[in-house]
Amino acid sequence: MTGLSTNQNTKPLLIVEAYGNIQLITTIFHWFIALISMGLIAGIFIVLSVNNTLEATFLAIGILPVIASLYGIRHKKFELTAIILAVTLISLITLMATTGLGIHQISIIGYPAILIVASLVTQKRTMVIITLYNILCVAWLVFGELSGAYTPTILVRSVIGDFFSVSIILILTAIMV
Repeated sequence: MTGLSTNQNTKPLLIVEAYGNIQLITTIFHWFIALISMGLIAGIFIVLSVNNTLEATFLAIGILPVIASLYGIRHKKFELTAIILAVTLISLITLMATTGLGIHQISIIGYPAILIVASLVTQKRTMVIITLYNILCVAWLVFGELSGAYTPTILVRSVIGDFFSVSIILILTAIMV
């Protein structure tokens, strides 16, 4: 249990009680990061298949903080790792939606999934901040479009990547929960 408590933070102790031991928590996080990374890499290929290099670039850059979060796991900073992952993924979804279909982008299904997963290892105050950031991103997608700050693309038809995006989000959420 050494190195788990952080400035009156009881959440890591609760995590250990809920999941059994630090090694199990570490393993869960490693799997989660591996699955997120695979999802981002698959996303790169999916958006490149329709010649969308901008979104592919966003996804490629998004892999960097996801991989960097392994450092937090190694040092048993589970809440910090969850915060980094949540902010990174919410930001990526928002960028992808801004350059895509806006609030109608299929990937926004990831917003609640991110909140669910983050809630497993973060304090209530942290969850409030992450939730407010998520709401700000949704506000951007809706009111940014309404004010003309960005123009979403028009959905011509669904693509196979929509199925994979939603499936990956559902699988990641189920595994973590």
